[in-house]
Formats: sequence, C-alpha cells, structure tokens
Amino acid sequence: MLTTQRTPRPGSRVGSAGHGLRTPLGLALSLVAMSVMLLTDTGTATAAPCSKGGDDKFGCGLGDGGGGSGGGGDGPSGGDGGGQLPEPSGDNGAGGNFNNDPDPLPTPQQLAETLRSSAVIPVPVVRTEPARKTYVRLRTTLAVDNYTTVATEPITSGGRTVQAVATPYYVKWNVGETTFDCYGSEPPSSPKCQHVYQRSSANAPGGAHQITATIFWRVDWTCAGATCGTGGGRLLDLQQTSTPLTMVVSEIQTNTRS
Repeated sequence: MLTTQRTPRPGSRVGSAGHGLRTPLGLALSLVAMSVMLLTDTGTATAAPCSKGGDDKFGCGLGDGGGGSGGGGDGPSGGDGGGQLPEPSGDNGAGGNFNNDPDPLPTPQQLAETLRSSAVIPVPVVRTEPARKTYVRLRTTLAVDNYTTVATEPITSGGRTVQAVATPYYVKWNVGETTFDCYGSEPPSSPKCQHVYQRSSANAPGGAHQITATIFWRVDWTCAGATCGTGGGRLLDLQQTSTPLTMVVSEIQTNTRS
C-alpha cells in the first residue's frame, strides 16, 4: 500500500495550531451576527396623539408600545404605553384658577381725599376802608369777600357715604410793608382787621402797595354707614389768594401859619 506524505510549505502551520487561529475568529463573527439580529428585531415606537378622557385629564401614549412585555429573566417590564399629563397648577396654568377678586374698596379717608381735591374754593376779594387810598398813622380797615363754607357733594361706596366740608377760619394779609394773620369771625362774615401804615408808599414799586388776602379753609370729613370704621376726621387745609389791590399811602400834610 502506497502512502504519500504531504510536505508542508514553509511558513504554514498545521494541526491544533490552525484550529487555534480559526476558533476566536469564528466566535467573533457569531457575536456580530447575533447583535445584528437583535437590533433588527426591535420595534419602532411612534407617538400616539393625546386625548382628553372622561375625568377631564389628558393622556398621551406610544402608538406601538402598548403595554410592553416583561423583560427576560428578572429584567424590568416594558412601559405601560402612555401616561397622563399633570393638571396645571398655580395661578399661571391654563386650567388653573385666576385671581379674579375685585379691587378692594377705597377707605373712607381716601374717598374724603378725593372730595377735597375736587372742592371748588372761591377766590377772595379784598375790601378796604378807606378804599384804595389811606394815610400814614391812619387806621385802615381790611375785609374780604367769599369767606364762605364749601360743602362737597356726598359720595357713596360700599354702603358708606362720605362728605367733606371746607370752613374758612383765618385770613393771611399782605399789606405791602408787612404780613399778619387775622382770626376771630364766623363765616360768612370775614374777620375785620385793621392796620396802621408807618410810612408812605412813595418808595414802593409804582408808588403804591399791593394788598392781598389769603383765606385758609379747614377741611373736615364725615362718614355715615355700618362699615365706616370711623366717623370722620380732618384733612390738610385748603387756601386761596386774592388778586392784588392797589393801595396808595400818603403823608398827612399840615400847614402852619405864623
């Protein structure tokens, strides 16, 4: 029986050494093939539209996700296929409760301040005796017209009725060479004050003094109603100044005979 023996080529390996080279390569190719199969077997999730349920809550799901199957072995189970959007919370949410409380009512004093600012105060008119011309060391009487009480129209808000009343109570006089206050009269009669000029008006602008009278009104307010809290109070004074009145003051001339 003839036998032949194959002579190996230089540089080649035979026997178990060849199997040792091919076995790791085959294992690597097998792992790659398994990975490709797993990737191609995975489903694609698509977003299902959101809808509003009977309980007025919005729900969104994944179209093909459904209730996912359990993972292999002890792995976690798949998703439930959808979820509910939380209810909007706070005042800024689209479905939240907005603060629709009405503006708080003004206080009685705030109403009174509004009345004070809208009160129509008359302009004083100066009167003198003697009129427009007097003399040094002669007593000159000063008076003013429109020394009157001003009552505003009542205003009602929230079951409260508020009214403001402005009452004149003194006059500030500017007689050219000095200023002073004059009290002591109830309206409508103005206080009559007197002034004695100490020098002529020859050196004053235009040769005459400019007399003005400023009336000061005390402003009180009252509130009627169960929710007033207080029956009233006093506000800042109001004032009004007259137009100037020209007053010429002369020296009394005396003639002596020898």
